[in-house]
Amino acid sequence: MVKPEISWHNIFLFFLIVTVGSLPLSPFLTSVGIIGSAVSWLFAGSLKGKKAGLIRSNDVWLFLGIYFLHIVGLLYTSDFTYAFHDLKVKLPLLVLPVIFVTAGPLTFTERRIILIFFTAAVVTSSIISASILLIPGKLNGEDVRQMAPFISHIRLALMVDLSIFTAFSFGLTAQRRWERYLLFGAGIWLVIFLFLLKSFTGLILFLVCLFVLIPVYQHKIPSFFWRRVIVVISIVVPVISLIYLVVSVRRYYSFDETNPHQVAVYTEGGRAYRHDFRARDVENGHFVWQNVCEDELRIAWPLRSRIPYDSLDRRGNPIRFTLIRYLTSKGLPKDSLSVMRLADDEISSIENGVANYLYRNKLALYPYVYRVLWELDSYARGNNPSGHSVAQRIIYWKAALQIIRENIWFGVGTGDVQQAFNAYYERNEVNLQRKFWLRAHNQYLTFMVTFGIPGFLIIMAGLLLPFFRKIKYISFLAAVFLIISFLSMIPEDTLETQAGATFFAFFYSFFILANRE
Repeated sequence: MVKPEISWHNIFLFFLIVTVGSLPLSPFLTSVGIIGSAVSWLFAGSLKGKKAGLIRSNDVWLFLGIYFLHIVGLLYTSDFTYAFHDLKVKLPLLVLPVIFVTAGPLTFTERRIILIFFTAAVVTSSIISASILLIPGKLNGEDVRQMAPFISHIRLALMVDLSIFTAFSFGLTAQRRWERYLLFGAGIWLVIFLFLLKSFTGLILFLVCLFVLIPVYQHKIPSFFWRRVIVVISIVVPVISLIYLVVSVRRYYSFDETNPHQVAVYTEGGRAYRHDFRARDVENGHFVWQNVCEDELRIAWPLRSRIPYDSLDRRGNPIRFTLIRYLTSKGLPKDSLSVMRLADDEISSIENGVANYLYRNKLALYPYVYRVLWELDSYARGNNPSGHSVAQRIIYWKAALQIIRENIWFGVGTGDVQQAFNAYYERNEVNLQRKFWLRAHNQYLTFMVTFGIPGFLIIMAGLLLPFFRKIKYISFLAAVFLIISFLSMIPEDTLETQAGATFFAFFYSFFILANRE
């Protein structure tokens, strides 16, 4: 007869799998998994033993200090609606560490099962997302990041990174050939998907883990042959990526300089072109405001589209600018003849806000690199960065630093972060549409804005001290997770969403706090 403790432990394990398996697929099931884990944890084992284990664990108290500090931040906040929402989102930072530390230790097999289910769920999510990208008509516009239907594409990219290294790590130690092929196949597919997803954060973190961790942990690979192959890959891939980036930058800044005395004066229809040689806006090396005849564009565009020439495209930008940029990207003059030569699917792309023909290629990487360079170049020339995620971050970080200087000791409190940013944008008349008045997009800056420098140091102690106390026992996958998590907090507010907070709390507890070696 099975003992009740064992039965409840199996139920507890099941809900842990539900939690981690639903992370890339269903926020609702993630909540169900956490609640189920907490309930089954209450019945699995002795509460007295759990209490004693919690009291003995200094590391978990350090980590829980992060959540407790958010509660303290209620004392000097004014927006309690957002404050309680924030506490709800970050609840996994309180619940999961306690569960993992005080529950009975998971066996090697159980830990492996959890990671396999997580990887399988990420593979499933990636296949669904790829179908959205590849099936015609499923994705409109140039932003392929919309292909992630369940959670933010950035959070998904972090999970893909961890799953890639999990699949290859398990594949190298698999005993059965079919397991090895299956795991290697999953890992290769996820690498391909990471490039399809085009998350700059995800790609950079993948390369960093590859370059930094493989040489450190390569001695643990049992096969001498695979050890050498993987070390070579860990060096060659980042180097090739760096070369590709340098070539892409040089390609972007290769401009088609025009002699003012040799430009076309009239269109084939006899109307005059306008040339602004001072404007430096470019698309694929061609200057946007040269060879422009808006009189003809205004006549020809209604013949190809139902969207008025002076209206907005489906991304909210003036469609006349989208059209002019698109024609420029193809090296065409901006006149009626060029508009009439466009294919019907190109007209649809322009209506959807695609301003460069490169962006229509959803599989290539260069269009994404080009867009990042274009955003930075456009911002440097003083253009409005609204809707441009990379350029907007520069504004967000400037705003955060100013708010920190004004609230250096205690921050603005748990609920007043967005209010502080809104006040900054209004006070400084920032050139940014109001719908893009967002927060720091940097978790470290967000902590400083919320709690000041002393509070930030308390949080960093809670994050780093448990890790440093167990640094001798950190496994390869734990190191991958830590690099992914801590570096992702530079361009993102990783812990400000349910998926991000749960991902971090689950695996930090799994790899670090519950590590009993």
